[in-house]
Amino acid sequence: LNNHIGVPLTLTRLGAGDQYAVIEMGMSNRGEISRLSKITRPNVAIITNAGAAHLEGLGSVDEVAKAKAEIFEGLQKGGVAVINADDSYADFWKKMAGSNKQVTFGQSPDADIRVTLMEETPSGQKLSMTLEKQELNIHLPLTGLHNALNAAAAAAAARAIGVSFEHIVKGLESLRAISGRSNVLQVNGFTLIDDAYNANPLSMNAAIEMLVAQKGERRILALGDMAELGADEVEAHAALGRYIALQPISAVYAVGDLMESTVAAVGEQAKHFSTKQLLLECLRRELTLGDVVLVKGSRSAGMEEIVDGLTAESVQVH
Repeated sequence: LNNHIGVPLTLTRLGAGDQYAVIEMGMSNRGEISRLSKITRPNVAIITNAGAAHLEGLGSVDEVAKAKAEIFEGLQKGGVAVINADDSYADFWKKMAGSNKQVTFGQSPDADIRVTLMEETPSGQKLSMTLEKQELNIHLPLTGLHNALNAAAAAAAARAIGVSFEHIVKGLESLRAISGRSNVLQVNGFTLIDDAYNANPLSMNAAIEMLVAQKGERRILALGDMAELGADEVEAHAALGRYIALQPISAVYAVGDLMESTVAAVGEQAKHFSTKQLLLECLRRELTLGDVVLVKGSRSAGMEEIVDGLTAESVQVH
């Protein structure tokens, strides 16, 4: 629902009783977010980050950053631009936001809304967030630094439209993970992190950091290809493998042609499979009590099939 069809459909469904709407804007080429922003006319526009995604259409991360900056083109007069202070493109986005009010978020000491403490818990993480000289202590039911920063972005947007600190805390603490998005499940003696909805190099690294922070006997990756990376797709998958090799990961199970480069870069603890069914069968045989498994891949990889197979009642671990 984040494209030239879904966004207008969402807008037409808004009724007279609706006070707020949260609209995601996606793109695969320049000009698409500009058009969506001018249709939507947001009061608050957020850019979370820029990474190596949609490179098939955009060609480089520089172009991704420029395409995301188009969201400010439709911002209403008096609107607020919310920008990730930790991102290397923060200064560029501030320039593109022009005379609009700007609010930054992140871990940077200069951020207007700053995440100052994170502590993983069995059901999420404890956060301390500083904004407008107030320190908010929040138990976020989602794991990972990326989700802590997303929470800070949401808090910035909420304050921009006058939401109270109390309601910000209540809202963030009432969050629940959805299928395919950082969803931590306890399944038959092991922990499953279902992050299968989509993937790019930046989100892969963030998800692996989330896995590493989990307590468990072994940390295991079940991975599918990352799509739409253009001419650098093979090197991007090899770079992912080199990153994994530096982490305390016990085993990698991978499927997809591009994942062959990842497996080669990881080394002996990685296995490549020709089909998802073969991967699933091997993983189910080799799971042990206390393992933590992260499942991730691009939408086209269909890694939710692995999640479904691991959550079936017939799965037994030893």
